[in-house]
Amino acid sequence: MTKQSSIKRQRFIRMTLTYLLLIGTAIVIIYPLLWAIGASFNPGNSLVSTSIIPKHPTVAHFTRLFANEGTLLYKQWYLNSLKISFFTMLLSLIFVSMTAYAFSRFRFVGRKNGLTLFLLLQMIPQFSALIAIFVLAQMLGLINSHWLLTLIYVGGKYR
Repeated sequence: MTKQSSIKRQRFIRMTLTYLLLIGTAIVIIYPLLWAIGASFNPGNSLVSTSIIPKHPTVAHFTRLFANEGTLLYKQWYLNSLKISFFTMLLSLIFVSMTAYAFSRFRFVGRKNGLTLFLLLQMIPQFSALIAIFVLAQMLGLINSHWLLTLIYVGGKYR
């Protein structure tokens, strides 16, 4: 076997393993989504006896959701989710971009220590800061507000 064919074989094996890993990851991610969609078309209120492809599909859950009594609540919940998601995305994009630009383009004292600190902070559970976040939110008058939730999502790993 020549050296070139050995390199091609190693590359083929590496690419095959990479694609198998990607396919496995896609299956792990997509299966619960398909199961939830299938469960939404199953009759009844139980998620235990559901399947991906329902035997007797129905749209009764959607009819009830968009009926007169549920429409207003659902619309408000949906708009709240969109608002919080949009502002979280916008603020995260701004702050992360500024931080990434500074660390990638500038050489400054403490750059390496700052990056190490970011990695170390990722290892601390955010749950340990829960009381401090609550006290701070109470002092700022942000309890039960969308802005508090947005700021928590932007500043932490709660997403």
